[in-house]
Amino acid sequence: MNLDVPVAGVQLGFDRLGTEIVVPMVRRKPVRLGLLGPPTPARLLAYRLVSAGASVTVVSHRQPTWKPLRTKVQGARLAIVDNPPPWPARPSTQPGGNPGPQAFFADLPSPPPLWLGDMPWTTVLHIADHVPAQSDFWHNAEAVIVNAPGHGRALADLFGRPDVSGVDSLPPGYLALVDRWRVALFRLALTPAENDLMA
Repeated sequence: MNLDVPVAGVQLGFDRLGTEIVVPMVRRKPVRLGLLGPPTPARLLAYRLVSAGASVTVVSHRQPTWKPLRTKVQGARLAIVDNPPPWPARPSTQPGGNPGPQAFFADLPSPPPLWLGDMPWTTVLHIADHVPAQSDFWHNAEAVIVNAPGHGRALADLFGRPDVSGVDSLPPGYLALVDRWRVALFRLALTPAENDLMA
């Protein structure tokens, strides 16, 4: 599978009006993202990044959660490990370069430090059950993907936007992308090849 990932980011899906929802992930500046709830969307994002030529390192103590991704992706561009390695091993480069863009997915109870991946063409995603208190990483996150209800008040405080509280009650089958400018409810858009990632 070959995907064209624009510098702007990676497609998540579409809202109720059919507008494409894209999360920033591949940029000339470092990108910090959060994901609240089950990590299923992270598997999809990792798959799309690797398919586009980026390298993804996943650190998780929940290895079975990531088995659908490991089954789907073979090769050196995906690493799924228990403990954080020194990362990145070398500076990221623009798409098409060597090693190209790099992403670090932290499926861990504690958020990563703010300095991790603080370089161009590098993305760090933290997967959490709730918004961590007093986290420099989360206070500097560009966007948060919401995959479970009940996080509205914490996100309203995080982004300084009272209207974010609406994500407390996500409609069935919907996720939300929240940043300082928008609250977008959407459904994931999957290709037939990606359905297995959602299992």
